[in-house]
Amino acid sequence: MQPADIVNRSITKVQFKSGESLMLRPFDYEDLPSIMEMVEKIPMFEWRLETFRTCMSAPYECWLAEHEEPGSDKVGFVIFNVFGSSAEINNLCVNSAFQGRGYGEALMFYALDRARSLGAENVTLEVRVSNSPAQSLYRKLGFQQIGVLRDYYTTEKSTEDAFVMKLQMDSVPE
Repeated sequence: MQPADIVNRSITKVQFKSGESLMLRPFDYEDLPSIMEMVEKIPMFEWRLETFRTCMSAPYECWLAEHEEPGSDKVGFVIFNVFGSSAEINNLCVNSAFQGRGYGEALMFYALDRARSLGAENVTLEVRVSNSPAQSLYRKLGFQQIGVLRDYYTTEKSTEDAFVMKLQMDSVPE
């Protein structure tokens, strides 16, 4: 399974037709300040530092994408877990400076490949009803809406519903 603009990929590297590449690696505690700086620029992003720490100490897959140049900005991350034959995408975030370049798709393909290798047969996720770009990406990858969670996202000022989406891995080519 590969997006149209990716020509070569390994466990730690995604290379695009343009020649650009991203490095994917598990993130660690030293990455958290950069990750928090990235998510602070995302409107209505709710995760706190402690949430990331909890994911890192639990059996979650926490992957960071960055350019190969030392000291470059973090591009994004994906956090997911696999339990039995099911996986859940808990969070996908692309740095606002890098959105619209296919990096979210690359992170999702990596997460789906990794989840499949860990035994996942289906993948679920929740997405804000207002997040049309993410919904489009998920539909492009084969996810289908299976439900709505009322008032799933809450902040001090508002609530928002979430669509629940699911992907059957056997419907996705390897």
